[in-house]
Amino acid sequence: MIETRKSPTAGPFAMSMARSAPSVAPADCVCSSSCCDLPARNRLVRASWRSARLIAICLAIPTAANCATAQESPSAPVDLVLQRYRQLLLQGAPADDEIVAGRLAKLAPDGSWPDVDYQDRSRAAWKPREHLLHVQELLSAYYADDSRYGRSDEAMAAAKLALQHWADRRYQCPNWWFNRIGVPRAMRDIAVLLGDDLTGELRAGVLQVIAQYRVGGTGANLAWSAELALHHGCLTGDETQAARAATQLFNAITLGEPEGIQTDWSFFQHGPRLHTFGYGRSFVDVIVPVAWQLRGTPWELSADKRSVMSRFLLDGMQWMSRGPSVPPSTFDRQASRKGQLANGDVRDHLRLWAEVDAARRAGIKTYRARLEGAAAPLVGHRQFPLADFAAHHRPGGSFFLKTISDRTRRSESINGENLRGVPYLNSGDLYVICDGQEYDGAAPAWDWARLPGITTAQGGRSQRRLPFVGGVSDGSLGLVAMDYARDAADGEQAFSARKTWFFVDDAVVGLVSGWQTRGDGAAITTSLEQCRYRGEALVRDSDGGWKPFDADGGAAERAQAVLHHGVGYVSLTGELLKCRASVQEGSWAAINHRYLGEPPVALPMLQVVCRHESPPQPLGYAIILDADQAKLDAVFAEPPWRVLQNDRQCQAIHCPGRGTLAALFAPGRLDWDGTTLLAVDRPCLALIAGERLWLCDPTHQGGAVAATWQGVETTIELPPAGRPCSPLHASLPTDRR
Repeated sequence: MIETRKSPTAGPFAMSMARSAPSVAPADCVCSSSCCDLPARNRLVRASWRSARLIAICLAIPTAANCATAQESPSAPVDLVLQRYRQLLLQGAPADDEIVAGRLAKLAPDGSWPDVDYQDRSRAAWKPREHLLHVQELLSAYYADDSRYGRSDEAMAAAKLALQHWADRRYQCPNWWFNRIGVPRAMRDIAVLLGDDLTGELRAGVLQVIAQYRVGGTGANLAWSAELALHHGCLTGDETQAARAATQLFNAITLGEPEGIQTDWSFFQHGPRLHTFGYGRSFVDVIVPVAWQLRGTPWELSADKRSVMSRFLLDGMQWMSRGPSVPPSTFDRQASRKGQLANGDVRDHLRLWAEVDAARRAGIKTYRARLEGAAAPLVGHRQFPLADFAAHHRPGGSFFLKTISDRTRRSESINGENLRGVPYLNSGDLYVICDGQEYDGAAPAWDWARLPGITTAQGGRSQRRLPFVGGVSDGSLGLVAMDYARDAADGEQAFSARKTWFFVDDAVVGLVSGWQTRGDGAAITTSLEQCRYRGEALVRDSDGGWKPFDADGGAAERAQAVLHHGVGYVSLTGELLKCRASVQEGSWAAINHRYLGEPPVALPMLQVVCRHESPPQPLGYAIILDADQAKLDAVFAEPPWRVLQNDRQCQAIHCPGRGTLAALFAPGRLDWDGTTLLAVDRPCLALIAGERLWLCDPTHQGGAVAATWQGVETTIELPPAGRPCSPLHASLPTDRR
């Protein structure tokens, strides 16, 4: 039997509430990569009706104009902010009535639940947090009109009893993130939702838990902590604190700092690691709703900060995703978490942001329409040189390539996460996404040493980080080159090679050559694909005939080509492909300790690889979108590209009617049918399309290059930071275009 406590009904949004709990002066706290944990987009706050629901803005959300009239009449900015935030919280669907009934039935007299391990010391999946999620479930039902527990005294009494339990005991996690960010955010949401129903000593205790935050860090960590300071100031009626926190929060919107949004519109966290849909997604989860809450107040987001956020959304996130689906390379260690591949679904944020940045509303609405399948997908090629990332979008699918250089860091494994991703993730992996199902849930079943795109030696370990890594593009075509080397288990180099990927229309052509191996190099493999098997595949064998795999899979040791779910994989050289479709087993616990105790996973998977001869020979292959049997046969009969050179000095292809692309790893010249097409006096990347030439320094140093193009000698100044020079123009003979 739960005793219901009655308290005065003083309004918690009133300015006088500053007396209910002392305001805690925030202190700096800088995130350490050895201790910081980011629960999957803050699962603590976003579970049940958490921020995915908490900020889920359905079409029924009022426009800014309506909010400013009929629905918004508070007298102070702090009241308006809390009212708007509560509006967001109430948009989510309530917890299932049966779940709520179970929570009520099992609640102990001291306000605890028997299914919560309050003694757990995990750093990532900290179990005491479930207590606050249970409280959220009770309150989501209490404030819902369509729940049988709507305005239920029993549900409210249970929620308050459980809330008092936490306020009295103040559970602490070994990972600082939960104590200073995760738990205060969950408690903040509870306080805002309760509103006038949270009073007296319980309210004071709740505010003290919220005040565990410390404003500090960079990127997402700074955004989380400053958001807490903002809402804590609003809850205590401290406009000075709220104003200061709003400034701190929006100061997290930087451009080109070591962490946060970069000038190529990628996002870094924990050093130069790509986290656009990891910490970057969490950054957006905070900034967008708060900017929406503060519009029209003295603390609203400035125009220059709005511009940076819009560019990050439109030129960063939009280009790094295929609809709502994103590649594993965009959130680093979080690739070992469930559900991460759908992190590109930012539709609810875009609805809010369209009201915040009216100047870019058209582009924002188009992005949202693409996520909903109501607009044509992006088409084009974009390099992200600071992040060592490239995206190539076509109507039928997208390619995403993540390389690594001496300017970016290797994938990390901390807090029991990403246990098998190191040293393979983000080291030249190439993902093909058409409908978003290709890699869904595949991480526990992966052979991580054969991630799509990477080249590995048996027993090999770390990818060496070398300077010659980068790309060049004209917005339609593109290439990415990588000076590629991996170490053996003893730390010595196992092998090195030159690798270049050429993105042309619906295909990516990969060239690998210039091998330097330790020993005979007999166990070196290049992986073309490792995805979910979709039930049927066709294999073109060494004599040119096609053979099917059935629903149960199959194997082929010497394939010229493989066709699977509209994607073709083709060998362009004498190296034949090995293909296998079979069940692969693994477990989430083996790659992430937060899933310890979960049963094994068995998934039908497709692997397409090239096992290199001893010694390894130059390799050429292509991956083709919108493929069928006839299209792949045509590649063998009349290839749409010509490999001009594939050795340690240069890798280049020519595509009639489209252009010529070359990675020159050393000073030299590119010849075509006895004619020198291009000569340079230093290593660089080159793209010739029509009558234009682009050159780029993949080492990011920049500087002058002496070039001879179409018989004309010239000196070109290459920009730093991996950016291409302005295109040079010339009149080309028709047969050389």
